Amino acid sequence: MGGMIAISVTYRMKHLVKAGVYSAPALMIQPALERLYGLVNCIQALFPKLPVSRLGGAELCHNPVIIEDYENDILNTPGKKKPVPARTAIQLYKGIQAANEYATDFTTPFLLMQGAEDSVCLPQGAK
Repeated sequence: MGGMIAISVTYRMKHLVKAGVYSAPALMIQPALERLYGLVNCIQALFPKLPVSRLGGAELCHNPVIIEDYENDILNTPGKKKPVPARTAIQLYKGIQAANEYATDFTTPFLLMQGAEDSVCLPQGAK
């Protein structure tokens, strides 16, 4: 999500930014999840903190040491996948839509790095 936010800031403040470097920005979600937008949008209006998904270390990284650190981090509820609240999911989706809308008008030079096996921030979004 941070990479997508950095792209948005770069676009909005292009007069101040000479170049950008983005690591695995969220620019596309799984097509199956996109179909759930209407339902999740209704849920977030009533219950914004209700988890609609969960992310574990294995979805975020392939390095076993980093996965273990992530899953045992007390800020991530050790041993459990981190919940993704409905409102966070909707804001992420809206950010992805906005980033794709101004992609054709993005004039700032940039380097975008994306993992080929990333299952959260799909590599196809970087194209």
